[in-house]
Amino acid sequence: MAKQLNPGNGAGAGHNSAARPAQITKVIEELSGLEAKRKVIGAQIRELKQTKIKGDLGMKIVDFNAAYRLYQLEDEDRRAYLETLQETFQALGIGEQLDWLIAQPEAADGAAA
Repeated sequence: MAKQLNPGNGAGAGHNSAARPAQITKVIEELSGLEAKRKVIGAQIRELKQTKIKGDLGMKIVDFNAAYRLYQLEDEDRRAYLETLQETFQALGIGEQLDWLIAQPEAADGAAA
């Protein structure tokens, strides 16, 4: 004998229990469709990065992704992120590779004046 899914108490009690199986099926169908679209879009993004960034430009995708992440940040968030990078590299004693980060906040402050 099959167990009743919504016996009248607990989650969903009194919420049109007769319609719940159809609603669940509909949600699963919608989610499945969206997941399929996400997979297609993900494949398109990977292909674009492989052909245009890595292939045409000869850049490492990870380097491009870092720059793209900075591009997407708002000005204040970008400045905070760059300051965090600068502080971290200084603390690690990595050297002078990030001189451009030292100049960046000064240039931004000068532009605002």
